[in-house]
Amino acid sequence: MDCSRSGAVVCSGAVIESGAIVGSGAVVCSRAVVCSGAIVVSGAVVGRGAVIRSGKVVGSGAIVGSGAVICSGAVVRSGAVICCGAFVGSSAVIRCGTVVGSGAVIRSGAVVGSGAVVGSRVLVGSGAVVQSFGVVQLSGLVQS
Repeated sequence: MDCSRSGAVVCSGAVIESGAIVGSGAVVCSRAVVCSGAIVVSGAVVGRGAVIRSGKVVGSGAIVGSGAVICSGAVVRSGAVICCGAFVGSSAVIRCGTVVGSGAVIRSGAVVGSGAVVGSRVLVGSGAVVQSFGVVQLSGLVQS
């Protein structure tokens, strides 16, 4: 059964730790965990089993897929889509309108520019920059 937390939809089985902020209109699906210090802004969706550590899911339309992990200090901007099972490392920045494919790994400090597409199972190395509207497809490695 869904419950309401300041206008947010938090599904049964989801865990919202004390000190986490879940904005009005946000959706947190079952088995998802939003850790203390994390911010899930209005209109964002956190999928089943996703984990949001002290990172931020910012802006209306940001989607974090089932089983994805967003680490401490990471920022996911408006309209970004983090697909199922993807991993976003600490202090990484995922800009507006970006798509990070299933199982992709964005390591700490990496920046993925606005509108970029990172394909499934791609590894973006620590500190690397994927240019705005760039496309990284197939399994591969992007390093700084």
